[in-house]
Order: sequence, then C-alpha cells, then structure tokens
Amino acid sequence: MTDLTKTVMESAWMAHTDWAFYPRLPEEGFHSDEIAGRAQAFIRILHLHIEGHLSLRDGRAPNYEDYFSCLKQIVQDETGEIANPLIQDNATRLHNASSSLHVGRDTHINDNTFASLADRAA
Repeated sequence: MTDLTKTVMESAWMAHTDWAFYPRLPEEGFHSDEIAGRAQAFIRILHLHIEGHLSLRDGRAPNYEDYFSCLKQIVQDETGEIANPLIQDNATRLHNASSSLHVGRDTHINDNTFASLADRAA
C-alpha cells in the first residue's frame, strides 16, 4: 500500500465547507468525523470488492486511483450520466454492503444516498 493510499484509508479526516476532506490535527481527535468516517468505511468495503481482481490481473493491491475510478463510475451510473451495465452487479453488491453508511442519510445527488456517499468518497 502506497503512503498516499494508506493515508486515505487510515488517517483521521474532517469535512470542510468546501466539500473537501482535510487531515485532522491530533488535538482535534484521532478519528475521522462523521461523513469522512463513512466515506473511509465505504472505501474499505470497495477495497474488499476489487482487491482480488487487481491482485489476479496486475499482481497488486488497490490504490487511491483505483478507488477514485470505481467511485466515479458508480456515481456516473447512478446519476445516468454514463450508463455502465458492466458494473450493475458490483454496484448492487456495494450498495447492499454499504447500506448502513448511506440509508437514511442526507443527499446532495437527486435524493440518492448511495450516489451521494460514493461521490463524497471520491
């Protein structure tokens, strides 16, 4: 795991009003705030879903670029921006596996909690 990927997955983050996530200072706590924590948890679930394929095909673990690419494909498919029938089964699995992270939460994309979570995680 690269340093940047490890930082994304393991460091404490906080959401900012500009919609970006920034590292939390130690005096602010050692855990990510609520939305950053849910985004990280979603990335961890995504990691589990893609690591086998990348290991088999490329002999490597997923990295932050893989997460970003997958998350953007989910958002584009969920919003109808780019219909991608090849991801339907995986998106459904990820939707179900991450339901505790998005069901009943605030949205910013067409009342779609799953797309909103994927977008923030990206």
